[in-house]
Order: sequence, then structure tokens, then C-alpha cells
Amino acid sequence: MNQLATLLVFVPVLADTGLTLIRRTWMGHHPFVPHCDFYYQRMILSGTPQWQVLLLHWTAMICWGCLGLVLP
Repeated sequence: MNQLATLLVFVPVLADTGLTLIRRTWMGHHPFVPHCDFYYQRMILSGTPQWQVLLLHWTAMICWGCLGLVLP
């Protein structure tokens, strides 16, 4: 299996984590204090059904993985 595809599968999770930590640090919050600021948590708290959030993340992970398979 392509190693790039294996790494790209995790782009949505790493992007959510990275952007959340950057945003929390920028706003002056301690990045390691418990919080509900991850984008997937904010989607659920805003009323998006959990199955839609899950479907969105799975779709993104599959798309990034497929991209890794077609890249040289």
C-alpha cells in the first residue's frame, strides 16, 4: 500500500487538531486545558446530527486516502 495514502487518511483529524490548538493559543487559552473547541464537537453542539458529522469525517478521510493513491 502507498505510504502517502496511509498518511493522507489522517489529514482531516490532524487539521482539526492543529487548527484548534492554533486558534486556542491565538485566543490566549491554554491549549491543554479540557475544552469542546474541536470543529467536530462544535458541529455537534450546534445541532448537526452525529451521523452527519461522522459521515463528513469518513468521507474526508476516504477522499484524502484516494488522493494519496493516485499521487505519484
